Amino acid sequence: MKQIALFITVFFIATISLSAQNNNTGEWHRVETPMGITFTMPGEAAHEFSIQDGVPTHIYKSRDLNCIFGAVCANFSNKKEMLAPEYHGSLVEILKLGSIPKEDYGKLVSEKLIQKDAPLIYEINYTTESNKIQWSYIKRFIITDSHIYQFTIGAKTRNTDQLKFESTLFFDSIELMESNEKEATEVAP
Repeated sequence: MKQIALFITVFFIATISLSAQNNNTGEWHRVETPMGITFTMPGEAAHEFSIQDGVPTHIYKSRDLNCIFGAVCANFSNKKEMLAPEYHGSLVEILKLGSIPKEDYGKLVSEKLIQKDAPLIYEINYTTESNKIQWSYIKRFIITDSHIYQFTIGAKTRNTDQLKFESTLFFDSIELMESNEKEATEVAP
């Protein structure tokens, strides 16, 4: 579980660094990852790769005029026992706690289980405050038998309508590759 906490910390730092980037061309582009999942983001997504405690992790980030986007794809193939279904409840709690920054007045607004069957898909909505500006985020966790994926979109709370619209585009674009068949399948909306 220590690896998952570290993974969350890496993702949070990567999301914070989004504020310094703006590579938007106005068009959305498909990101093809080596981690068995594809999705779209506005502009050309920035990409970082790291290995933390033996867990290879790809981080993708982008932004447009209203929203920031982040995706973290972590390969736990060598630690599959941590992703066993009996640990999903604990994993979701760890991911939730690591996602909502207490130092920025983070507050969980809502949460829902989107899909219980493999892959597990869970979504949280939360708010934070930075420089007296409130931000709203929607984050989706996808847990397979060998990967944890985190997809986050955020915007200033005053842009909630745009956040909801773009989150639908973002989340609906996710395609998970079946490891046995190598065919793309859409992840539940």
